[in-house]
Amino acid sequence: MNIQELVSEAESLPVEERARVVDVLLRSLNSPEADIDKQWVDVARSRLDDIRGVKWLRFQVSKYSLTLGQGLRDECSLSP
Repeated sequence: MNIQELVSEAESLPVEERARVVDVLLRSLNSPEADIDKQWVDVARSRLDDIRGVKWLRFQVSKYSLTLGQGLRDECSLSP
């Protein structure tokens, strides 16, 4: 079987089976490496922690800004 025949046969497969063939071929070109995968997981977790920290900080800042703003209006007797 030549390459063109192989491609034609692969194209005639249902979508799910074509996806499986593609997955197998791509993995054969770039086999997974556990060490690199672990490093990516560590980076992703660190970034998620950073994002969660920023959201918490923004909440805290906005909460205190609202409290401070209300206090200043009360002190200055400003009408809204």
